[in-house]
Amino acid sequence: MKASDVLLDGFFQKDSTNPRAVKQSMNYYLRYWKWFVLSMLLCFTAAFVFLYYFVPVYRVGGAIMLKDDSKGSRFFENPVVGELEDFKSSQLTENEVDVLGSYELIYEVVDKLNYYNLYYSKGDFGKLEAIPDSQLPFYFNVSEVFYNRTEPVGDWTIDAIQGDVIRFTVDGSQKTIQFGQTIKTDFGVFVFEKNELTESYTNFPLVIKFHNKHELAGLFSIGLKIEPKDKNSSVIYISLDTSFPERGVAAVDGLVDTYNKNALEDKKEVVLSTLSFLDSQLYQLTADLAVIQRNIEQFKNRRNVVDIENDSKLYQENAVEVTKQLAEYQNQLDILTNLQADLQANSEKSITLGPLSSNDPALLGMIQDFNQELNRLLRLRASLLPENPVYVNSQTSLNNFREKIDNHIKNRISALEITLRNAETTTTTFSRKSNSGPMLQREFEVLTRDLEIKKEHYLYLIKKREETSLYLASVPTSHSKSINRAGFSPTPISPKPSIIYSITLLLSLIAPFGYLFVKRSMDEKLEDKSAISNLSVNMLGELSEIPKKDRGMLMIEDPRNPIAEQLRYVRTSYSLHSERNKSQVVLITSTVSGEGKTFFALNFAKSLALTGKKVAVLSYDLRKPQTNSKLVDAKGLSLTSFLSDKTISVESMLDSGMPMDGFTFFQSGKVPKNPGELIIDERNRELIDRLRDQYDYVIIDSSPVGQVADALALVPLVDRTIYIMRYNWTTKQDIEFFQQLNQEEKLVNPLIVLNGCKVGQGYGYGYYQTS
Repeated sequence: MKASDVLLDGFFQKDSTNPRAVKQSMNYYLRYWKWFVLSMLLCFTAAFVFLYYFVPVYRVGGAIMLKDDSKGSRFFENPVVGELEDFKSSQLTENEVDVLGSYELIYEVVDKLNYYNLYYSKGDFGKLEAIPDSQLPFYFNVSEVFYNRTEPVGDWTIDAIQGDVIRFTVDGSQKTIQFGQTIKTDFGVFVFEKNELTESYTNFPLVIKFHNKHELAGLFSIGLKIEPKDKNSSVIYISLDTSFPERGVAAVDGLVDTYNKNALEDKKEVVLSTLSFLDSQLYQLTADLAVIQRNIEQFKNRRNVVDIENDSKLYQENAVEVTKQLAEYQNQLDILTNLQADLQANSEKSITLGPLSSNDPALLGMIQDFNQELNRLLRLRASLLPENPVYVNSQTSLNNFREKIDNHIKNRISALEITLRNAETTTTTFSRKSNSGPMLQREFEVLTRDLEIKKEHYLYLIKKREETSLYLASVPTSHSKSINRAGFSPTPISPKPSIIYSITLLLSLIAPFGYLFVKRSMDEKLEDKSAISNLSVNMLGELSEIPKKDRGMLMIEDPRNPIAEQLRYVRTSYSLHSERNKSQVVLITSTVSGEGKTFFALNFAKSLALTGKKVAVLSYDLRKPQTNSKLVDAKGLSLTSFLSDKTISVESMLDSGMPMDGFTFFQSGKVPKNPGELIIDERNRELIDRLRDQYDYVIIDSSPVGQVADALALVPLVDRTIYIMRYNWTTKQDIEFFQQLNQEEKLVNPLIVLNGCKVGQGYGYGYYQTS
């Protein structure tokens, strides 16, 4: 089901294409026209009272533009200051909106303006009108306010000012005070002072509603609205809804001024705090740098280094060079040692220095002399005897040369050994220093790491301190630019009578309509014919609802009554469904009590009697006998006594019928102990068969078939069943119950009569629906 169908369910009939169904739905609401009139009367009265007593509210408005480079306003116009990126204005418009609307800022404005209380003049019927401060006949000077009070201070009504005396009423009692007199109340301590309007003011009475600054700030914050032009704009609109427009103008202007002042103070406070922080950091960094540099100096002195990297490289190169020299010295030593061994062996072989020939010229000369003398000795040996003095002298010279060379070699070996030891020591030193280079470098980097970081930090802070100092010198005198100063229109924004009355009209119609709509949507009772249109049963007609003043047992005798014609219509309709010249036994029943069975049975019998027919009416509702005096004969027989007492004959029962306006009525009698068993007694058939012989129509007024089964027990004895349903009484469940009975064929030739029809509820009968 569509949502539109759900919403319209109850307003229009489901068959909305049927104009008659639409008319019925409209007539349903028109029947309650008095509700709509009453609702409009009450709503418009309430609207009038509301407009009369409502204190007009005016809108005070202004606009500012934030000074922000990113939103189009040049914040730093100085080209030098423009380079200071860290201090450029970068406020978000959304944040500034929150700041402007903050309670603390509003309270600061109220406090500066020294606002206390609200003042009204009282007109007819207690109507209040706001009075601006410029029209007050006094000054209200406060010296102390009690903020810890738990209850509001009662209003003062100033009735008159007579000279120096103020007459006022508070809490129903009249009092007087004098100008200049100190007064102490639950509000605080204050005094009234005269002004230029004191003597000429006549707009009494004047009402003072006591409020402290916190309370007034709260009242202002309720009506304050701060909003940007759009999300990409730095223009902010400020509006304040208040009954005191003069105060509103001062409050909005004060709000802007206070906002600018606080914003600039905040900026300067931040900058000064930054400068103080930078100075403290620079002082600490200077001390830290001095300590680090002193530690580095001590480290170099202790390690005997100047430049660790270069020194380490030099030590490595020297170590390599000394190692080369050490190998060369070792070679020389080995050669000399071998030469010494040859000399000491006294061999007559010539000797040579080999690679050392260029290193020791003296030894080379001695070796040459030795070799020459050896060659001379070898020549002399071939020609001379060993005893020859020449030969002996040559031998002696050769030995001298040998000894001389040996001594020289010894000295040279000793020198080489010393040189070799020194070279080895130097090599060890250079290697150790070269190998300790990484360790020294690591220790040095540990010391210099903090030095570099602190140097960079120091330079950065020096830069930022200079930038901060420049920014402090360039802070502008205003945080925002005023586009529109605060102002207000003399026309109040609320209340607006046209809107109020339009809403009132709408509500006055919606309220009763809504109630009726919900009532109709949730009501399960029979409302119109459409609810039984799907039943495969003919309808005899409808009976209008009877006004209370015209209600009675028989209505058909009054020709001016619409129900009389409706009964004639039902009678005619019934005759079309009945067989001619045959007695008819008709069962009148319904689902529940209260649907008008007895009323219809009596009036239907009367309508048949008017046509000359002989009619009998049997009151077979044994569980709920009639109490109307016209329908009860205490001395006569009743159906209950006839069925209970077998000695009573059918003839006696037929003779007990009460003549009544052309038909005969048989009363039910007292409630028996066993009505369910009596109703199925065979004497019922015997009685009805005898009545068939004597009467043209036998009308049986039975009990409700939906509550007890008595009526169903009579179904086999009747020719037709007239089922009574009543508007706004019979429920949809009752209709379904009837449909089930009909489908199960538990009723004989059923026909339906609708009772209690109101104007517009049924199809009507034209003229006969009006009296």
